[in-house]
Amino acid sequence: MGIDPGSFSIAKAVRMSTSIPYFFEPVRLHGRDGTSLIVDGGVLSNFPLFLFDEEKETKKRPVLGVQLSAKPGQRPKRRIANALDLYEALFEAMKEAHDARYISRRHEKNIIFLPVENVLATDFSIDLEARRRLIDYGRERARQFLRRWAF
Repeated sequence: MGIDPGSFSIAKAVRMSTSIPYFFEPVRLHGRDGTSLIVDGGVLSNFPLFLFDEEKETKKRPVLGVQLSAKPGQRPKRRIANALDLYEALFEAMKEAHDARYISRRHEKNIIFLPVENVLATDFSIDLEARRRLIDYGRERARQFLRRWAF
């Protein structure tokens, strides 16, 4: 794109990363090669831990991931009662396929799994008490993980 990352606005990058299709308008990004429309990267990979995985290099520090779902293979089965349920299940399966293929036993040890299947990224009206419960749950799961984790 010809854009200097050192001068790129962090606020704009965050805004771009939240451009969930059909919920938020894509961000127009003007670069050397023209204008691009940027949507949420989660459309392709909702868990791009692979971006930090350089097997050739010795890691100076670990990369930990936080996955807002159960471990692959432990996710609850979806009930499909109509065409919309089927569409949602297909879209979810396509979205997760790339990430599930990457998460292996080698990587699983560096991932905190938080099964919050009843909360979606598009739940914009979660009440304060529910948010507090989610934060407490995440904090407790992180503590459990860090007690047994070693680099």
